[in-house]
Amino acid sequence: AERLIIKTAELRLLVESVDPVEPKLLQAVKAHGGFVVNAERSGTGGGATLSFTFRVPVDRFDAALSAVEILAKRVDYRKVSGQDVTEEFVDLDAQLQNDSATRDRILKIMERADKVEDVLAVNRELGAIQEKIDRLQGKMKYLRQSAALSTVSLSLYPEANTPVVDEGGWKPAEVVRHSLRALLGLGQSLANLAIFAAIWTPVWLPIYLLLRYWRRKRRARRAAREAAKATANPASPGPVK
Repeated sequence: AERLIIKTAELRLLVESVDPVEPKLLQAVKAHGGFVVNAERSGTGGGATLSFTFRVPVDRFDAALSAVEILAKRVDYRKVSGQDVTEEFVDLDAQLQNDSATRDRILKIMERADKVEDVLAVNRELGAIQEKIDRLQGKMKYLRQSAALSTVSLSLYPEANTPVVDEGGWKPAEVVRHSLRALLGLGQSLANLAIFAAIWTPVWLPIYLLLRYWRRKRRARRAAREAAKATANPASPGPVK
């Protein structure tokens, strides 16, 4: 059995400018039997960017990617993936056949029903099984269409025109502005430190006063001991001339 593969691709292309590339891109998509699903453009002029998604028949998928990539100066990102949904489709088909057979049996039962309540009960069963059949058919149709049309998400970015060498040279105004900014930052840091110290005054002020009192008392005791030692040991008299 033919396998059902849902193919998708994501591309990030670097271009010189979006404006001249956009019409060529749309023309390439149309030439390969594709159509644009959504598009989004940001910015203006040389800095504009473009993002859009298009779908293309699966048999033209590779050719469409090549036609799109050739329009770019460089392909910055490329991701191609495929999801095999063959097994899921086969399971859905088997469920559809079983439910269709059940619906046929219910229809035969309805033909033989002669009571109103029996007809209503069978009709409810028929409605439930028909709803299930419709869901299965919708899911299978979605898988077939997704496998038949591949999805490509595209992003175009302009080439950056940043000079290698700064042509401005020395700029005194820039130096002054940076210096003032640094000075303002220093002032803010000192102000923050002052606020921090003021808030924590109940903590550090008693400790500072206690340490100051202890140091003064220690110096007083040292001075008293030295005075007592001097009194107990007076200096000896010099030689008699």
